[in-house]
Amino acid sequence: MNSTQIRHTHTNMIPWDVGKEANTTFRLLLNDSTRRLKLQSKKLGSCIERARPYYEALEVAKQAQLECQRAAVQFQRANEIHQAAKETVALAEQRFISKQHVWQFDNAWQEMLNHATLKVQTGVLTGYTKKDKAYQIKNQRQVESTI
Repeated sequence: MNSTQIRHTHTNMIPWDVGKEANTTFRLLLNDSTRRLKLQSKKLGSCIERARPYYEALEVAKQAQLECQRAAVQFQRANEIHQAAKETVALAEQRFISKQHVWQFDNAWQEMLNHATLKVQTGVLTGYTKKDKAYQIKNQRQVESTI
């Protein structure tokens, strides 16, 4: 074997040795941490079990708050879409009425108004759905906080 082959063989063995060493270190740390947790658990006794429902309820409350915030953002977006669509319909009607003697109500106008009206209705429905969801989450949190 030449020196290049020896270096190559040695280099290929290094990751295995490093991985084995890291795995051993990890197991030692895991065993030590487990032992410390068991000692703390014995020292604290039943306090952990008595406090567990509080921390579980706290985690549920955090999740509910995040859901409520998401629903509020979605409601706000739906409300903005609704307002923009309402404005579009109002402007289109106003322009059509002001130029009624020049323009004729054709398929293009009908299609544009239908599209804008559909957006208004969708925005209203989506907004109410999101608002209801946020309200439900808020009520659920209030009920859970009293338990």
